[in-house]
Amino acid sequence: MLGHCADVASVVEALLRLKTYSARLERLACRPLEAADISRLCCFALWHDLGKANFGFWSQRFGEEGGAARRRSAGLQPSDRGHTAIVATLLRHDVTRVRFCEVFPLEEVCTWGPSLDLLWAAVSHHGSPLSAGFAGGMVGIDERMGHLKAAWTARDGYNPMAEIAALAAAARQWFPEAFRADAPTLPGDPAFTHAFAGIVSLADWIASNPDPDFFPYLGDGGPDRMTFARPRARDVLARMRIDVEAPRARLRERMPDFAEALGFAPREAQAVMGRKDLGQIVVLESETGSGKTEAALWRFATLFAAGEVDSLAFLLPTRVAATAMVARINRFLTKLFGCDPAPLNCVLGVPGYAYADGTHALERLAGFETLWPDTEDDDAAHRRWAAEHPKRFLAASVMVGTVDQALLGSLRVRHAHLRGAALLRSLLVVDEVHASDAYMTGLLQEVLTRQVRAGGHALLLSATLGGATRNALLASGLQPVRRNRLAATVPQDRHPRDDAYPAVSDVSGMRVAPPRGPDKQIAFQISDHIADPEAIAAMAAGAARGGARVLIVRNTVGQAIQVQQSLEIALADAPNLLFTVGSSVAMHHGRYAAEDRKVLDLAVEGALGKSAQRPHGLVVVGTQTLEQSLDIDADFLITDVAPADVLLQRFGRLHRHRDRPRPFGFDTPRAIILAPADGLSPFLTASRGKPSFGFGTTYLNLPSVQATLLELTKRTIIQVPTDCRELVESTVDFEYLSARCREWGGPWHNAMQAVYGRTNAEMTEAHHARLDWTVPWDHQPPFPRRSEEDLRTRLGLNDRLVALPYPWTSPFGAPLTQIKVPGWMLRGTDLAGTGEDAPAEVVDQVNSGLVFRWAGAVFRYGRVGLERI
Repeated sequence: MLGHCADVASVVEALLRLKTYSARLERLACRPLEAADISRLCCFALWHDLGKANFGFWSQRFGEEGGAARRRSAGLQPSDRGHTAIVATLLRHDVTRVRFCEVFPLEEVCTWGPSLDLLWAAVSHHGSPLSAGFAGGMVGIDERMGHLKAAWTARDGYNPMAEIAALAAAARQWFPEAFRADAPTLPGDPAFTHAFAGIVSLADWIASNPDPDFFPYLGDGGPDRMTFARPRARDVLARMRIDVEAPRARLRERMPDFAEALGFAPREAQAVMGRKDLGQIVVLESETGSGKTEAALWRFATLFAAGEVDSLAFLLPTRVAATAMVARINRFLTKLFGCDPAPLNCVLGVPGYAYADGTHALERLAGFETLWPDTEDDDAAHRRWAAEHPKRFLAASVMVGTVDQALLGSLRVRHAHLRGAALLRSLLVVDEVHASDAYMTGLLQEVLTRQVRAGGHALLLSATLGGATRNALLASGLQPVRRNRLAATVPQDRHPRDDAYPAVSDVSGMRVAPPRGPDKQIAFQISDHIADPEAIAAMAAGAARGGARVLIVRNTVGQAIQVQQSLEIALADAPNLLFTVGSSVAMHHGRYAAEDRKVLDLAVEGALGKSAQRPHGLVVVGTQTLEQSLDIDADFLITDVAPADVLLQRFGRLHRHRDRPRPFGFDTPRAIILAPADGLSPFLTASRGKPSFGFGTTYLNLPSVQATLLELTKRTIIQVPTDCRELVESTVDFEYLSARCREWGGPWHNAMQAVYGRTNAEMTEAHHARLDWTVPWDHQPPFPRRSEEDLRTRLGLNDRLVALPYPWTSPFGAPLTQIKVPGWMLRGTDLAGTGEDAPAEVVDQVNSGLVFRWAGAVFRYGRVGLERI
């Protein structure tokens, strides 16, 4: 135990001596950290496993049966072998506390400041906060105090208090500064304690790696373990790229300009990201395809070289978008540092994937082990460590993943503190920030508030962000006086529709309004064929036969599948015009297994990407997965009507690369917008079972869709970016929509009230679900005794990963072992009677598809994805 405790303390010490972590904690502490502060924090880290000294935990060395027998003989329950919550007995049981104080300097430690909170923060390193004030995670401890005192009583030749005495003596020997009588008391800000808890959790994960190049187990180590642990901790952090001073020095020596790093001269919105006077939170608004990703990467390069951040967390709304983005960022890092691999490790932060520095893992092994391809890179194991488990993703120096990874750090779920503390050192980039609903926005504000309070940085990217949401996000972390001052900078008579676009904003207001580039003029028609898949397929097939690359985006998977089926009939004589992967005709949506999504993402970019060869026309059918972050370019778009901000995203896939030659008749961007012939009013009262086309299911804000439809009827051409601000604000601004609904009369006013109520309910849900770092450690409510999936980063999700009884090869050649079933598909099923680990029962294999039964329902998985039969 002493050896591992020394390892964890040495990692915490090394982390606290890194400039960025030190700066973040000093901002939270509201004062510089002295040597005595760091030594005292290292003592708490040393004592994080204090509970392992108890007899119940020690007895496990005798195996399952032998340990249980010893626990019974001591008067303990067979399950009394934990080491975290049981620390409460040392502090709260009168007799045990007296014996504890005889061997541990508790009274002296309590003079250090908020010592018990910091001790509990360290003891809580397994992910759920424990404290003396709440019994969270300590159910039954109070009732069994007298019984559990036996865990701290000597027997069978083992003395728990002697182990504790050794820990206390080691603290005095290794961290003598901590016991200096004239040292200042430790900072008492609750956020400081919460951040420290995350740092200890991170250190425990690092120091628990027994690999010979990390912290091999060498017995208890004794008093000499620290002489090994301290230099090993510094070496490990450098090789893991948590200590990035060496890469930073390399970058400063050769610092390329924007054109060298990214391959072209910067536009104004990109160049401004190199300025040092921007605020901690920056919002960049510009049209799809205008180079927001490159702007974000240049912002990171600038802040990293200046020592303002140590890492980049580039977060996107979907897994599809994240997997497509990671290769782009890897290429940027190679150019930025002028070497391959770049000295910063880049991992894909998507559960189910293990990807680091351009390399995919071969397979997952038992426990947390991962098998990677062989390499001669001595640092490979350290660089890949963060990619091997979702809770460690944010420990990478560059992480590309979904926004959920940051939001999980703001929820009261296990290991939230680890995620939250790891994120503090990053430039947090949130792409497509407009895609977040009210619940997700509420959680994001919590994350941004921490970044601001700790002196960190964030960059929010959007093509279609509403002004009210922009100002709310920029105000995150501000004190009420400054927040009111920010609101006062907006003239009362100015509507957000009058704001500049494109724009770069921070807390000071709109800092830069770059000149607009030449407008992309999109000619469109509104068609009432939304319920006619044969007509939609005929339009697409005709364009493809004329040589066009056609994108069909439907609001629901079911509607997309219907069009795909009709399209295959319409193009039966020209199968080369259908999107295929290998020998299978395919689609693109979110209802595919993770392994197939990887294949489909690459195939779509291969067919419609910048480097795609276009010898003939092609039709790709899909859903919202096609509208975000994929670098794809279509000649012709057919799309369901949707809110204006969503439509603009879809329009961004039209003529994305303007210098590409186009087939005859498609030299200018063209789109067909599908809408119900009778308008949207019928959907306000639509009975269950009627086709929804996503209205009221995918897009709950029907007034926004209605306002979009009315705006479209005024035009035959949309000019991007000139029309973007007006289109978005006219369809998402709450006050404007409310006024429109009153004009429309009928049920529309009630519909807007429902939107208002739902938005407030989501914000309230986010408030109750969040992990509030301003609440003192001893006063925070216990985490719910629920799984991480129960407190979700996105409302309405209750998806299940269903294991297959044996590996099965998908129609696209990917080996599948599990398939995600959306929560809505499981309505009416026997979930209560189906174990979480229960595998599916294979019913049949037909036409390259797999039919299986799970939870009493039957499903089919094939080339069009997952369907419930």
